[in-house]
Amino acid sequence: MAYNGNCIVCSNPDSRILFDFDDSMKVMECRNCGLVYVNPINSQEAANLYNEEYFQGYVENYKDYRVKQFSRGIETIHNYIPPGKVLDIGCALGFFLDLANEKGWYTYGVEISEYAARHISSRHNVFVGELAEAKFPDKFFDLITLWDTIEHVANPPELLLEAHRILKEDGLLFVNLPNKDDLFLKIKSTLYRMMGAKVVNLKRHFIHHIYYFSPATIEKLLNKCGFCIIKMDLNVDDLALTGANKNGCLTIAKTTLKSVCYLTEKMWKRKRNEILVYARHY
Repeated sequence: MAYNGNCIVCSNPDSRILFDFDDSMKVMECRNCGLVYVNPINSQEAANLYNEEYFQGYVENYKDYRVKQFSRGIETIHNYIPPGKVLDIGCALGFFLDLANEKGWYTYGVEISEYAARHISSRHNVFVGELAEAKFPDKFFDLITLWDTIEHVANPPELLLEAHRILKEDGLLFVNLPNKDDLFLKIKSTLYRMMGAKVVNLKRHFIHHIYYFSPATIEKLLNKCGFCIIKMDLNVDDLALTGANKNGCLTIAKTTLKSVCYLTEKMWKRKRNEILVYARHY
């Protein structure tokens, strides 16, 4: 789906180019609300990223970290809602659903990667494809989770409206996502410009992430789709420090910069790199 000219958050048509990587990919910023997004959006290209090779690297580098993150998350979620039916959108290899099942939840997942879904279909109810294609009943789920997913989706409003339809009136929506104001991303963007696009590979961020939200823009989008935020946290996600390869001067410099940013973000809340949102129906 190509960008139609209006911001998905505030419907404003006025935007500016932040980065122009090549003829096929530009990064835009809404002049009104500050939403950052890739233009044009190629949803099929995004789906192709999540293949067997991607998930093998995911397991090798990030599984232990993710399990810890999901364990903290499910404990916090239980402060708001008891176990029932949970849907994890973008469930990947099912690490969160495994933990939820152990805690007494009836587990469902939606995943665009056939490779990932095939590996967990014996443990969970998994639909391969987009959420709207699954055609779940109205008000079916007690909890819907989006772990690092919404920034990868071609049409977030469509996804959230469908989530609103299938979530119970007293159900809970949990979303975690990167913060547009992340200090490390700001520094990396500055270095990219200063070095004339040499050394720093900024394009990689936007190949994987179609949208970058701030706390303000994700709240506006959720409100637009019928959700009211009951709690929002800014956290320091140390995923960037996980499994760091310290070979080579450039990699050592990059790891050092990430470590400095991590410590700075701990003290500077607005520049933390992860947004955690808990929301209910209006």
